[in-house]
Amino acid sequence: CLERTSGSTYSVVGALNKIPIAIMGFLFFNTPTSTWGVAGITIGLLGGLVFTLAKLREMKRAIEMSHMRKRKAQQPSLGKL
Repeated sequence: CLERTSGSTYSVVGALNKIPIAIMGFLFFNTPTSTWGVAGITIGLLGGLVFTLAKLREMKRAIEMSHMRKRKAQQPSLGKL
């Protein structure tokens, strides 16, 4: 699986896995919260969301390009008529 994952994706996933741990600490262990802590978690979640949407858009474009290449390869060439 790692050979199919980019370095940036691996890094973002590594950072995002700490956010649920922080949230559980706030909820289950009555860890004191601060405005900065909540702001940091919110920014982290938004960053992860933006990264995911960008990756999905990138994958969609790659699939569309692949389909276009296949259609173009299947079309008969005018020089062969």
